[in-house]
Amino acid sequence: MIAQIILGLAVITFGLAAYTFWISQTANQNVRGALFTTERQMADTRTRQLRSRAIGFLGAGGVLLVISASVAMLPAPGPAPTPTPTLKSTLPLPTRTSTPTQAPTPSTLPSSPAPTIAPAITPTATALMTATVSGTDALGLRLRQEPNGADITYLSEGTVVELLPDPTVTTNDGIVWQKVRDSQGREGWVAAAFLTKP
Repeated sequence: MIAQIILGLAVITFGLAAYTFWISQTANQNVRGALFTTERQMADTRTRQLRSRAIGFLGAGGVLLVISASVAMLPAPGPAPTPTPTLKSTLPLPTRTSTPTQAPTPSTLPSSPAPTIAPAITPTATALMTATVSGTDALGLRLRQEPNGADITYLSEGTVVELLPDPTVTTNDGIVWQKVRDSQGREGWVAAAFLTKP
């Protein structure tokens, strides 16, 4: 590849030398046709310069030609040998020891106990205790978050509520409080004195 490149440069250099010689011939003809001495001297100087350049191009082309021939005669380098890695094991080689194998002895599997089915528990429906709001003189009854606490809502006269199993609470003012749930699922405490049980 390198030899071909150098050979191409040599050919180009020879071409430049030939072109320069041709130009020098044209300049030489101008010397003959010059009318004045000054023109002749200038044309003659130009011809000498062109011929010197042509000789230089010829010399450079010859050098490049010799170099390309020398490079072409060099032996092509072979592929570089790839080193083969050598593995050195530092572990000791395992020694095989034969151990007698024992024939498996048949064993009887333990019988699994029969599964016992637990009796199904049927929930017994407990009767819900209800009461009706009454005795409020149509003012309604306050449903509170805790005994004597903040209001949740008002239960109007005649509202049926569910009595919850929480124990009643008696506050310092002597009012007995009962925990109830209204028809909308709201739970709270009311004064038990205004509940009438059926």
